[in-house]
Amino acid sequence: MEYCGIDAHSKSSTVCVLDAKGKKLMMKKTESSREGIAAAIGQFDTDMPVVVEACSASRPVIAHLRGIGFKNVIVVNPAATAQMRARGKKTDSVDAQGLAELARLGLTEAWRVHIPSEWAQNMRDLLYSREFAIKQRVMVVNRVKAIFRREGKPSPSLKGKSGWEDIEKSLPKYLDEFSYCRKIREESVAYELGRTRRIKEELKKHPQHELVMSVPNVGPLTAAVLLACIDDISRFGSYRAACAYFGVVPRVFQSGDTERTGSITKRGNRLARKFLAQAAHHARYASSPFNAVYREMCKKKNNPLAIIAIAKKIVTCVYAVMKHNKPFDPVKMGLEKVDEEIKFVRAYKKARRREGTIPCGTVASA
Repeated sequence: MEYCGIDAHSKSSTVCVLDAKGKKLMMKKTESSREGIAAAIGQFDTDMPVVVEACSASRPVIAHLRGIGFKNVIVVNPAATAQMRARGKKTDSVDAQGLAELARLGLTEAWRVHIPSEWAQNMRDLLYSREFAIKQRVMVVNRVKAIFRREGKPSPSLKGKSGWEDIEKSLPKYLDEFSYCRKIREESVAYELGRTRRIKEELKKHPQHELVMSVPNVGPLTAAVLLACIDDISRFGSYRAACAYFGVVPRVFQSGDTERTGSITKRGNRLARKFLAQAAHHARYASSPFNAVYREMCKKKNNPLAIIAIAKKIVTCVYAVMKHNKPFDPVKMGLEKVDEEIKFVRAYKKARRREGTIPCGTVASA
C-alpha cells in the first residue's frame, strides 16, 4: 500500500509517496492546480491515504484531490510535521515526507483536523467579511479623531451624519481626507448591515439555531459564530473539550508536586472568544441567569476573571443543548431561574440611573 504526503502552497506543492516499508517511491514538485496534482499522483490508487497540512493553501488542494477521485484525504495540524522533522532542517521535501510517514505509521488520527461543512464554511466567510467591514469603520473613525487630537481639539462624535458635517466645517484644510474617511465609513456600514442580514438568513438554515439561541445572552450573531466553529458537536467528547477548543480554559504548568495555572490558552477561533466575552458581559444584569455566578466570582476574583468564567459557562450550556438536542433549562444547568420580580428590580434600577440617583457603574442585582 502507498502513502502520500503533500506540502501545499498557493503556486506549487511538493508531493511525496512512500510504500509500506517507508521506501520513497516519488518526490516531486508540481503545480497546485488540479491538472498538476493529477499529473503527479493520478497513476496511484484512489484509496491511497493522502495527508495535507491545514493551512490557507490547503483548501483548494483538498478540493482538487477530491475532484480527481481520492477518497481518503486527511488534514492534519501543522505541528505534526514539526515533531517529525530533523532539528535545524525545514524544507518542503522534509515536510511532505513527514506527512507521508504519519499516514504510514498510523499517527494521523492524533493530529487530524476537522474539515468544516459547506454551511459552516460559508458562515465563517460571512462572519469574517463582516468583521473586516467593522475594522475598516473603526479605523477611519480613529484616523479622524487622531487628527483632532493633533490639532488640540476635542474628539468629535461621529455616529451620525451631522457629526461628519460639523468636522468638515471645523477643519477645512483636512476636507479631502475627511470626505474620503466619511465615504469609507458609509460604505463599511452599508456592507456590515448587508452581511448581518445574510448571517441571520443563513443561521435559520441550521437545525439547532433555536436551541443555541435559547441559552441566555446568546443572540443571532453569537449563535452563528458558535455554530460555525462547532459545526459537529459529536467531535467533542465532553464540555471540557469544547471549552478547551475555544481557548477559555487556563494554562496549566505541572511537574511532579508543582502545579501552576496561568492565563487562558486563547486557542481556537479569536472571533468566537470576542463574541463570548461580549455575551458574558450581559451577566452583570439581574435579568440574566448567570448573574448569581457573576456576583459570586466578583467576590472571589476580579471582573475579567468573572467574565471568563461566564464565557466558559456559556460554552458549557451551548454544548449541553446541542448534545441533548433540548432547549436551555436553567434548573438543570444549576443556575437560578429569573422571575418577574428580578426583572422588575432591573427595570426600576435602570429608570433610577436615568434620573442620576444610582451610579452607572453599579452592578445590577436582585
